[in-house]
Amino acid sequence: MAAKRKPARKTGRLKVFMTQIGFHNWLVAAPSQKAALEAWDVKENLFAIGAAKVVTDEDCIKLALQTPGVPTPVDSKHAFARATKVLRLEDHRAGRRPPAPARETAKKKPAVRKKRKVDRSKLDRAEQALEDFKKRSVRERAAIIRAQRALDQKTEALEQELEAEEERLEELLAEARDHYEAEANA
Repeated sequence: MAAKRKPARKTGRLKVFMTQIGFHNWLVAAPSQKAALEAWDVKENLFAIGAAKVVTDEDCIKLALQTPGVPTPVDSKHAFARATKVLRLEDHRAGRRPPAPARETAKKKPAVRKKRKVDRSKLDRAEQALEDFKKRSVRERAAIIRAQRALDQKTEALEQELEAEEERLEELLAEARDHYEAEANA
């Protein structure tokens, strides 16, 4: 049967928590997960994503309880190697804020280039020329249509005039033929 895990050791109301930030594991003795996150100066809930946990290792618990509420760096083998500045309990009690743990630098977004101002005058002239051409072509087509209507009316009037003249001449021809035949038969 597998050995049961030891429950987190409490000293009074403190628990010991650990997370990895940068190249170091960071311990903190705090009353709650929220307090541990505040001590690490982290906004994201590392416990919810599995990046922070309660510590059960006796050596880590002893180290963290030396400076409650202050993040303490340790190497991965728990050899208690500290960062270059040693965090002292007196600094914490004196109200000095401990240095923030190392954070991974966020990837910078590529710089947005400023758009250079482009000369639009050629494009504006070409657009205006096309618009003027379209207006002129509409006017010229309308003029041709008006002229065509006038020619149609003139053609119709001429056709009526020619028909009337042809009828008149046919009547004269019929009268002249009738007169000729009457004299020839007489």
